[in-house]
Amino acid sequence: MVGYPDGPIVYGMDFLDSQVGLVAGAILNGLKGIYRTVDGGRTWTLVYQGLVNDVAFLTSSVAVAAQADRMLRSTDQGQTWTDVTGPVMSGQSGFATATVVVK
Repeated sequence: MVGYPDGPIVYGMDFLDSQVGLVAGAILNGLKGIYRTVDGGRTWTLVYQGLVNDVAFLTSSVAVAAQADRMLRSTDQGQTWTDVTGPVMSGQSGFATATVVVK
């Protein structure tokens, strides 16, 4: 894919530096997920498929992403993603808070 697709829907975006960035979003054909660039946004690659609400870098290598009932984590600047939480049990709802300390 050259450039971010036409007609994108962007839910969240974060750049590590002027070259490496992540976007949580969707394109008009319905392909949702996390897109990654390593050339300042000239080209984008889908690195995780699924509805993702937001994405953020915590350190130079660690990034996190939020889905409706899950958290994803990457330890390689967003190249690969791991589900680090289980889904909320059916019929339950809740609100969670967290504090992240980056040293």
